[in-house]
Amino acid sequence: MHIYVKELSNDNELKFQKNIPKFLKCIIIKLIKIFNIIVIQNIKNDEYLYIVPRISNLKKIKKVLKKSKAKKVILSKKLKKYSKELGIEENNKIPKYFIYNILKFIQNITNIEIELQSIYFVTNVYNTENIQTITNLAQNIKSVNVVTNKIKDYNRLEKKLYDSGNLIAVTNNKRKSLRKANFIINLDLTNEELNSYSINRNSIIINCANEKISKLACFNGIAINNIQIEDKDNEFENSFDYIDILVNHILKGKTYDEGINIIKNVRIINLVGNNGIIDKKEILNMEKILTNV
Repeated sequence: MHIYVKELSNDNELKFQKNIPKFLKCIIIKLIKIFNIIVIQNIKNDEYLYIVPRISNLKKIKKVLKKSKAKKVILSKKLKKYSKELGIEENNKIPKYFIYNILKFIQNITNIEIELQSIYFVTNVYNTENIQTITNLAQNIKSVNVVTNKIKDYNRLEKKLYDSGNLIAVTNNKRKSLRKANFIINLDLTNEELNSYSINRNSIIINCANEKISKLACFNGIAINNIQIEDKDNEFENSFDYIDILVNHILKGKTYDEGINIIKNVRIINLVGNNGIIDKKEILNMEKILTNV
C-alpha cells in the first residue's frame, strides 16, 4: 500500500457522497477540523490519500501512518520538513529513466555534446532494469563503459549491443577504469564500494543508488543525488514534489519503454546534490575541465 499525506488546503478536498445534505457536510467538516481527524481517501487500487486538517500534531500523524503499515509514504511539500519527526525516510534516489535527460540538462548549461561522450556505468547488480538503462543510453551516445564485478553477465550484453552497432566495453579494473571518466553513472554501489575505485576527481556522478554519495576520497567534482522537475497545474499533484507523483503514481506498473516515453516531455528544473540544489554556475564551471580546454 502506498500513502500520500498532505495538509488540508481547502474544504473541497474532502469528498462526500452526493446524497449527503449541505448542512450535514458543513457539520462534518467542522468536526474534522476541531478533532483533527485524518481523512483517508482511495486514489486507485492500493494507493490512498491521507488529508491532515492540522499538521501541528505530528505524534498523531506518525501513529496513524505506523498503524497503516504502508510500504511507501509520500509526504507533501509542506510535510517533508517533518519527515524525521514522522519517521519517514525521504527518497533521494534518481529514477533511472531520467539519466539521459539529466545528461541533456547538463549539455544545455555547458554546451558539452553529450552524444559524443563516453559514459561510464558502475554496477554490481545484473538485472532487467540495469540492462534496459544501459541499452537505452548506448543507443543515444558515442560509447558506453560498464564497470562491474558481474563481468560474465555483462559480457553477454556487450556482445548483443556490439552486434547492434553500439560501442560498449565491460571491465572491472578498480584502479584504472574510472580515472579518466568525465561522466559516471552509479546504478547501485554504496559509498564504501564506490570508494574502492580510483575515480576522476573532477567527474560528474549521477547517483541512482539508494544511498547518497556523501564522501568520496579526493573528489572535487559534482555528485547528483536527486532532481527537481517542473510541477503540473493540478491541485493534488502540485501539493507534492512532482517527481514523487511521477515515480510512485504515474510510472507505477509501466514497462521501461513506456516510462521513457512518459518522461520525454518532463522538464528538469534543478539538479540536487548533498547540500541542496546545485548552482548552474557550478555545472558551467565544469565545462573547461571536462572538455580539457
